[in-house]
Amino acid sequence: MSLQTKAFDAQDQLVTLLDAQAGLDGWTVAFGLPAAREEKHLWVDEQVEEWTQGEQSTGIVTKDEAFTLSVFIYVRRTGADAQEIRDEIKAAAGIVASVIGTQPFLGGSVMYASIVSGEYDGAFADAEGRAREGVLNLKIGCLAFLSGA
Repeated sequence: MSLQTKAFDAQDQLVTLLDAQAGLDGWTVAFGLPAAREEKHLWVDEQVEEWTQGEQSTGIVTKDEAFTLSVFIYVRRTGADAQEIRDEIKAAAGIVASVIGTQPFLGGSVMYASIVSGEYDGAFADAEGRAREGVLNLKIGCLAFLSGA
């Protein structure tokens, strides 16, 4: 018997949907924590959080599934100030929000997905203070329906 879940399909669909966005041209869009971050890097994290599956709800072996995915939006630039970094991240976050808002089924992998929370952190990327960086972690809450034996 294999693991029955929609979480991994939802991750893959989210990467595909984001990678297709014209507004993210010039960004590296990927799956998983990168070994090295690019100056403009957006990734769907490999972690699945708050992952639950309900009890079977009918005689044909069906159940609900809920999980949270993370999308990280990272910017690093020499000579930029904190507001420039935050504004660039905010613009990319708007594209992520638009994708989730207009395609909440994530290519048919879930019943519904929405942004449920986020965390932003900004700092200097080097000890000399020449480069700034920022990262926004958007949490995407997903609900799915599993059926089959």
